[in-house]
This record gives sequence, structure tokens and C-alpha cells, in this order.
Amino acid sequence: MNSHYSAPGDGVALDTFDGVHVAKASAATTGGAYELFEVDVRPGPLVPLHTSPWGTTAYVLEGTITFVSATEQHTLTPGASITITPGTPYTWNAAAPGARILAFTTGDGAGSFFADIARLPRDRTMDETMSAMADIAHRHGVSVGTSPKSAIG
Repeated sequence: MNSHYSAPGDGVALDTFDGVHVAKASAATTGGAYELFEVDVRPGPLVPLHTSPWGTTAYVLEGTITFVSATEQHTLTPGASITITPGTPYTWNAAAPGARILAFTTGDGAGSFFADIARLPRDRTMDETMSAMADIAHRHGVSVGTSPKSAIG
């Protein structure tokens, strides 16, 4: 196949607690080179800084995203983008009522990570959910660091 068409509304929707990632181009359709997600990001508290083995470029379509790394903070509005290299500790959050972004990730790891998170039962206790998420993160090479509040202090 030389092309992959994804119509509006097409794609597998993966609810990852902080938002819904819709796979518009999976690793299978790009030969493993990258993945493309349309993400509806829910507002909420910043999660701890975390790193992943894939790079990410996020482009804001609607709403406002606050990006935080160990050394910088940016507010992204529609039309803004940010590129995060693999292994960079970061987090982000959407301002109310939420945001919609396009997220390009390198390689084939992000989609399988999001799919594993989306399969977690929603009726577990917070401790059970966090333990399961930690196991999933470890399997996919994602690590969790320190609180972003202490990082930008």
C-alpha cells in the first residue's frame, strides 16, 4: 500500500485517563516509522514528569496546553507546536475545558502503550490503577520522574 486515508471520525479511540488518543496513522500504516494521533486532552492536574523512548511533536488545534519539562515551561495555543526528543522528562496539561492536538510519535511504541493503558478496567481502586499503570509503563520503557512543581520550582 502506498497511501493510507483516514476520514474524519476514523481511527481507533484509546482512552488513556488524561484524554482520548485516536490513532489516525498507526505504525502498521507507516512501516513503523511514526504514529499520528488526534488527542482530546482532558484538563486535570499535572502528572509527574515522565520519559518515553519515542519522540513526540504536538501541534495544538484547539484549546491551551501547558508543557513542563525539568528546565522549561511553555503555554501552547492553537497553531503552536512543541517537539520532545526521546528520553526528555516532561509533562503537559490542558486548560479547561480541554484541548485538541495532533501528536506525532516516532517509531511504533506509543500506540501499543496507549492501547495497554486504555484496556485498564475503570472500576479499580486508585492504588490498583497506579500499580497497573506502573507495570505498563515499565514494559514500554516509560519512566516516571519527580514532580513538575519541584522541577520548575
